[in-house]
Amino acid sequence: MRRGEEEAIVLDQRPTGEADRVVTLLTSAGRRMVAFAPRAARSRRRFPGGHEPGAILAVRWRARRGETMPLLEESRVIAPPPRPEPLDRYWATAHLLELALGFAREGEDDPRLFRLLRSALAALAEGMDPRACCRYAELWSLLLAGLFPDLDACGTCGASLAGRDVHVVPEQGAFCGEHAPAGAGRLSVDAVRWLVAARHLPPDRVPQAPPAAARSLADVLPRLVRAFLGRPLRALASWPRAPEADEVTE
Repeated sequence: MRRGEEEAIVLDQRPTGEADRVVTLLTSAGRRMVAFAPRAARSRRRFPGGHEPGAILAVRWRARRGETMPLLEESRVIAPPPRPEPLDRYWATAHLLELALGFAREGEDDPRLFRLLRSALAALAEGMDPRACCRYAELWSLLLAGLFPDLDACGTCGASLAGRDVHVVPEQGAFCGEHAPAGAGRLSVDAVRWLVAARHLPPDRVPQAPPAAARSLADVLPRLVRAFLGRPLRALASWPRAPEADEVTE
């Protein structure tokens, strides 16, 4: 029998039976774990804070050989999820959790994913702009997975892209304007500057992107994420539109 005690972030929970719950966690080791929590809806002694998505918990679990999922024995809330008001914060929390669900893998450890989600949720709870927080998490999810393209030189002609708009195509790379494939997403010069800053700063210290750059980032980063996940991003699709979510224009 294997046992564990660690911090974990609740990514999702669903009822099974009258009081039991199946809880999806991102553990401090950066591993996605789907665990069975018996009588979780009724036992306030073992599960005093419930399993709200976005909550950070201290959990104790055990797994017997041959069982389909670990058994969650006990949990305690370390930090609640960010408050859902204003509505943008609610959708941002949902998007952050969806990113973690997509990039984390069962049986594969990457503690950097846990640290990323933990810091993003904390920044959101402390008042970081929700859409900027999502762009930060998208960028770093792609970086940690080795999926963010090199923005230094055009993938066709090799010309330097420094100080120029960069045109990006998922799974193909970055290009100058002359060699950009049809349908490429454009990162403005200010958007590239924001990406450079975000690679070197924690989320709560990243500067606000200018409106045009925010629109550029909101176009390109979700494209790259969708290409990896192979499906639409549900939270973004449901999130009410904002200026930075509109079509990128010159």
